Amino acid sequence: MTFGPDRSVLPQWVDYYCKLGLPIPNGEWGTSPNSLLAGQALRFIGALADLDRLG
Repeated sequence: MTFGPDRSVLPQWVDYYCKLGLPIPNGEWGTSPNSLLAGQALRFIGALADLDRLG
């Protein structure tokens, strides 16, 4: 996973992980929702709001 350009860590992520009391997993295996959306592994099937119409 990456949290900034060139293996750096953006300040927002430093604050986030500090509040959680966890180390930043920079460079470790994993993914993020944005990475998943950018790839070809997912297929959009509908928005959650569409479920309301199903009754």
